[in-house]
Amino acid sequence: MTAPSPAVRALQILAGLLAVAIAVLFVLWLRQEPLAPAPPPGAEAQAKPAGTAPGAAADLGQAPPGGAGIQAAERLPPPPTEAQTSALLYGSVASADGTMVKQGFLWLYRDGAQVGSESLARGTFAFAGLPPGAYRMQGRIADELPLLRDVQVQTPKTRLDLRLDARWLLAVNAVTPDGAPFLEAVGKVAPRMDVFRGLRAAAFREALPGDLPPSNLAEPEQGLGSFRGSDPFRDRAALPKQTVGVLTLPPGEPVHVALMLRNVIVAQQAVPAGQPEVTFTLATDALVQKLATARLRCVDPKGAPVAGARVAMNDAQTGGGGRPTGADGRIVLDQLKPGRLDLEIFHKDLRGPPVQIDVAAGVDLDLGDVTLMPSVKLELALDEFGGAGSVRVRWLGVPNRAGWRGDEHYYSAENGTRQTLSLFPGRHALFARGKAGVALLEVDTMSLPPQPLRLQLQRGAKLRVDCRAGPGVVQLELRTQASVVVHERELSGQKDYELELPPGDYVATITTPGHPPTQRTVSLGPAGTTLTVP
Repeated sequence: MTAPSPAVRALQILAGLLAVAIAVLFVLWLRQEPLAPAPPPGAEAQAKPAGTAPGAAADLGQAPPGGAGIQAAERLPPPPTEAQTSALLYGSVASADGTMVKQGFLWLYRDGAQVGSESLARGTFAFAGLPPGAYRMQGRIADELPLLRDVQVQTPKTRLDLRLDARWLLAVNAVTPDGAPFLEAVGKVAPRMDVFRGLRAAAFREALPGDLPPSNLAEPEQGLGSFRGSDPFRDRAALPKQTVGVLTLPPGEPVHVALMLRNVIVAQQAVPAGQPEVTFTLATDALVQKLATARLRCVDPKGAPVAGARVAMNDAQTGGGGRPTGADGRIVLDQLKPGRLDLEIFHKDLRGPPVQIDVAAGVDLDLGDVTLMPSVKLELALDEFGGAGSVRVRWLGVPNRAGWRGDEHYYSAENGTRQTLSLFPGRHALFARGKAGVALLEVDTMSLPPQPLRLQLQRGAKLRVDCRAGPGVVQLELRTQASVVVHERELSGQKDYELELPPGDYVATITTPGHPPTQRTVSLGPAGTTLTVP
């Protein structure tokens, strides 16, 4: 056979290359993101809350400026294969300069109830299996302003490429008069205080006239924007030693920055808009003098001192620890951060009363004799809970002492259908929530019902809490007409959530800084209602 000429051979090679190129282009065409339909009138407005800058969000395929949407499209999930009654919400998140965000979390809500959460490890998100309708998306991203967007989800899919708002990063430093890092200096004179979770910074439009209401949180959300503290044990990108933390703030307006010890002001000063850092120069006494002391004596039911009882006063985000009582049953707890603290006392089969105590700044608080009692066991049957939900137990026998209130203990239904509660002697309110509804009942350890106690859940009513606290801090407490607390929460910013409660009348107590608490009657019928705070 005659070999092909060089020209024919070249043509054969060229034809082969063209065939490969056509095949590759065909595969890429098959994988191409289909063009999204044009949004209906008003769809863009539904996806953007009032005040969002142009280009901040794009719905139904519109990409944000700077190419962020094009980068995200390479990693976005394929269209859903579910029925048309189920929708997919997906998209990307970029910072104000167009850089893809690759850390943080998103939460999706409908009618105040959370329906999903997503990590932003790849800069993209996807919420599948959604009924079409109105949703609210919230996000928390380090060194970015809190994310809040309303979006209208349509079938079969809705694309939402988010551009975060511009922000002002303000580093908050604190040093001693001789220039040493303030946190290090405080740690040397108050070693029992967790300095990294103790001192925080918050920004307000005006100087605070006084301390905020007592808080039970170690790191309460306060003021404008968000705060990232300096904690080398939890943050890989540790801040300089003199830096207390970084505030992320809306740009363009001056603020008053306060150094806060939970809810107590340590120092504050005005900061012009856009300034990159602010430095507080403080002696360690400025903080140490705000720390509190509590002293008490533990006794048994006969009045004899209890030696070796473990005593602690913690916030809601801290547990355990504490120190033992001496041979005389006495203990002094010093270097306490002020606030609303849980008194926790345990000794073998004895325990202290489950109470919270409001501890003021710098106070030396004598709690006197505290009687420890053997706990009473109560077995619960949680068969109706469907493996989800909880039982919250609150002691109703709190002594009539200023600043004392019943503490709440939480039992998750995920831990089994049979659970044993350890109750301090006296009356307790049990508030249960599960898939089948809610239940609110009272038990007395002096005359316990037959065990296991079966909690009969019944369908409740929806109370929607619409929080409009803005940069302030609002405390909400909800009680029944019989003064049983069924809900309490510290609120800030703009958010809404739902509670399922037994229908009936409730009393809402709302506390805002600088104002006396206000009370409102909430009539909750079967159709539900909305409580706007404040």
